Amino acid sequence: MQIQSFFTNLPCKDTSEISSLNATHIVLVPKVPNLESIFQFRPISLCNYSYKILAKLLATRLRPMLPNLISPMQNAFVGGRQIHDNIGIAHEVFHFLKLRKTRCNYELALKLDMHKAYDRVQWDFLNVVMEKLGFCPRWCRLIIRCISSVNFAMLLNGKPGNKSSPSQGLRQRDPLSPYLLLLVSDVFSQRLQWAVERYQLEGV
Repeated sequence: MQIQSFFTNLPCKDTSEISSLNATHIVLVPKVPNLESIFQFRPISLCNYSYKILAKLLATRLRPMLPNLISPMQNAFVGGRQIHDNIGIAHEVFHFLKLRKTRCNYELALKLDMHKAYDRVQWDFLNVVMEKLGFCPRWCRLIIRCISSVNFAMLLNGKPGNKSSPSQGLRQRDPLSPYLLLLVSDVFSQRLQWAVERYQLEGV
């Protein structure tokens, strides 16, 4: 409760007081014994333990609400849903297209790869999405503080280098990140559903 109170009582737009709490050191860990390339290193982030507690607390509160917020087409990271269901549906669709007797002049299957999805999340857009979903201003403010106050420093020979602060993106392996990414990416799913309902897109 003390950690939650600390974040909640901060001024609305001031993140300077929590930047040290959200400081992260990046360390390169070798993947193989005999290194030959920089690509054989795996970067890991060393986060402050106090921040991990807060992020876990917020993620625990957010998780039960996701089934009511995220569209039924999205199955990953949502309680009571399995991503394997979507894989099974995809197999059934392609099996149907392959075996059906009447064929259209054109058929299209679209596979989208969300390349560097975590890195490209715009904080302002995330804030708007949360507001539209009905989250209270205090919650939105707390989430934005958590993701915008982070600063990184490369740890070289045991000593941290210069700090840098991102202007967008979510930190991977942060307990909050998968759920926040869901809120953002579900906007695309909702837009597709909107187009289908208005007969602008037509599926099988």
